[in-house]
Amino acid sequence: MVSMSSVHTILIEDARQTLTREIATVAGRSDLHEAFVAWLCPNAIPGVSIERAVSDAVNVAGAERSFAHVAVLGLAAQVRALSPQEREALVAGLNVTINREPVVAGTPMGFCMNGVALGSLVLGAKATGDDAIWKNTCNWLRKCREATAEGLGLESWQDWLLDCIAKQTAASWNRRCVDCQEAAAVRVALSSRGIGAISSEDEQLVLDFVRSSSITGIGNARAAIRLAALDWIKRERPTCDIHAVNATDVAEVLRRIPSGLKKWTWESNPRTRTAPAARQWHIENEYHVQNMLWLVLAPLHPNLVDEDSTPKVGPVQPRADIGLPSLRLIVEAKFMRSSDPPKKMVEQIAQDASLYLVPGSKYDKLISFIWDDSRRTEYHEEMIQGLRQISGVADAIIVSKPGSMVTFEACESNINTGEISDKSA
Repeated sequence: MVSMSSVHTILIEDARQTLTREIATVAGRSDLHEAFVAWLCPNAIPGVSIERAVSDAVNVAGAERSFAHVAVLGLAAQVRALSPQEREALVAGLNVTINREPVVAGTPMGFCMNGVALGSLVLGAKATGDDAIWKNTCNWLRKCREATAEGLGLESWQDWLLDCIAKQTAASWNRRCVDCQEAAAVRVALSSRGIGAISSEDEQLVLDFVRSSSITGIGNARAAIRLAALDWIKRERPTCDIHAVNATDVAEVLRRIPSGLKKWTWESNPRTRTAPAARQWHIENEYHVQNMLWLVLAPLHPNLVDEDSTPKVGPVQPRADIGLPSLRLIVEAKFMRSSDPPKKMVEQIAQDASLYLVPGSKYDKLISFIWDDSRRTEYHEEMIQGLRQISGVADAIIVSKPGSMVTFEACESNINTGEISDKSA
């Protein structure tokens, strides 16, 4: 974990305010600059939105649709599911852009020297799930790299941006720049969006970099990268005493939920004289389970995403219950009723994994969390072992409804049928 002294914290906060002012100028521009900031630093800058730029990109056509318009749509595909019209515009725009020659009359074209645009186009091509488009994009990207191989046009941070995105998507990018503090900022910033991995050394490099380097006049994209990296370090690491959080750590937290349910509100009588009635926090469906998981995970993982859309699979638009983009992890909640056979839960998780974890998805693994409302513990071990065999399922947790969560009516019914005794009721 990276620690910050009070003096360093003041310096970092001053730097953050300067970065925010640098980036705020993109608000309302409705272009790739604003879209990139909206994607990389969501909700960090008031008035910044990707939607205006998306609307403009869809409404232009033919020669008026530039590579920057297509790049905007590529970023939008990372934020949410594209509408049919938006997807059509992305595919059409990619087919035009990736067939353009990177060098004309010995001069590299503008898109070759725009790291943000190139990276966004690669992400967009991957998100389409179209094998032909992806193959052609990879070939075109190699030509773009050759056009700037002698150091023309691309700065160090752009080279690293493309290197990280290429590794994430299995594209090819021959990075030329050496590792440095700004490269660490790129890695941390992209990691906050589920791209690549970082180390604690990267975090310290970023803090040293932000404190010591000049910030003014660095441009919107570089400022956004530093802000995203800084906010990720400030928001994610100090809240959790885990050196490098991974899917195993998340599963362990979820596995310990039963110990937290000991203090779950379930009153037989009002606890205070002013209370109008006894309170009982019922968990009666999958939405309630999701809410409980959000309560547990959100304080530890501020980048949590609710009902996150993954790439369309034919006519199906999947939506993951809870996403952790930085870990490329989905937490999928299920509610097992007494009428549900255990195999139904396994089949549902298998189907979910096959829909969520497809090429172009920002996620590559899933943890299933099943709330067993019927307390059929005799099936749990077999279910867990089966779920862990499913491709992409990192772990499975099954939590039974606590014995304290029994209504008076249920107790009375069970007593009459001999299922529990008066004493246990």
